[in-house]
Amino acid sequence: MQIGEPQRVEPIVQLLPCMRDTDGGPSTRATPHLVADLTAERARIDRMIADLVRSRDTLDEVIEAARLP
Repeated sequence: MQIGEPQRVEPIVQLLPCMRDTDGGPSTRATPHLVADLTAERARIDRMIADLVRSRDTLDEVIEAARLP
């Protein structure tokens, strides 16, 4: 993910109605396709988190270097 890159929320928005039953509990109707989609979405989120952590680490290095006399 690049700075300023729009975040993709559409896949989660499309999947959310399938994740809960009418009583609010977890859906028991998960299909193999839904499981695959959710797994792929989780992997995408994990990659985004890793990118953010790397960006934060770089910022920490720049901030620390700027503090040195």
